[in-house]
Amino acid sequence: MVSRQSPPAVAGWVYEHMVGRALCLVLALTLTLTLTLVLFSDPAAGRIVVPSEPVPDDVHPVLAQIGAAFEAGDHETLATLMHPDGVNIGLAPQEDRSRLMTPAQTHYYFKNLFQQRRTMRFEFVKHQLAGGERLHAVAAWRWERTDNGRPGSQRLMLTLVRAAGRWRVTELTSLRGG
Repeated sequence: MVSRQSPPAVAGWVYEHMVGRALCLVLALTLTLTLTLVLFSDPAAGRIVVPSEPVPDDVHPVLAQIGAAFEAGDHETLATLMHPDGVNIGLAPQEDRSRLMTPAQTHYYFKNLFQQRRTMRFEFVKHQLAGGERLHAVAAWRWERTDNGRPGSQRLMLTLVRAAGRWRVTELTSLRGG
């Protein structure tokens, strides 16, 4: 005996069968396209890559001094590395809390900062010359609070310029989101 299905039941089966195959096909194409993009694309294609001039040799000792001063909690050395015309410091969690300070003010700013935070590690992870006399440097700073030992970390952006033949910090800000 031959089974007869009603026309609406056959249409429903055909519809479900075709939709299922279409979804599988779309999923397979999406997966193939994603794998192709991941495997064969240039990693730098999604980023803005700015060609940089070679970094002058005389900036490396200054970056090392900054790193050593952070790790030692040496506010006096940091104050001497600030630009004589002032430095814009923005380490507060709020973006609008940055302010311009003189080197004398940064002396007390860093003194208070290091009374609250003990540096566990300070490392420059990237630096790039921007126009001959200006350098941007990104540092990873890991610290712990002195009152409760709670760890913390920040990524910092330092801008240095050459002033009177010496590299000095003009800006020190916390990078948001990372």
